[in-house]
Amino acid sequence: MLVASDRSVSKCCLACSLSRLWDTIKEDFNRQGFFQSGSLPGDKQRQKGVVRVNCIDCLDRTNVVQGLLGRKHLEYVLDRAGLLDATDILALPNTFPQVCMLLANSCL
Repeated sequence: MLVASDRSVSKCCLACSLSRLWDTIKEDFNRQGFFQSGSLPGDKQRQKGVVRVNCIDCLDRTNVVQGLLGRKHLEYVLDRAGLLDATDILALPNTFPQVCMLLANSCL
């Protein structure tokens, strides 16, 4: 899936832009799945694809998008493991504050 970005996004609109981006790609993103090998039959899962982020117009913005995708994937995996409710926007910072410290602005 190819998603064009708006290069004129100001810092004050970054959260809105990331929200729109996520709304656009989340179904495809979640369909990719992740590899999981476990001892129980239901624990095994194959990854079906990858997500690629091209350099947008600035390395900082590319890293912000990659940070968003990393956080969303972490939430997805923790949700599947029963450790987090990924539908709760504050679940990650409330449940794992130390992770949010490492992710810096991604947990805002």
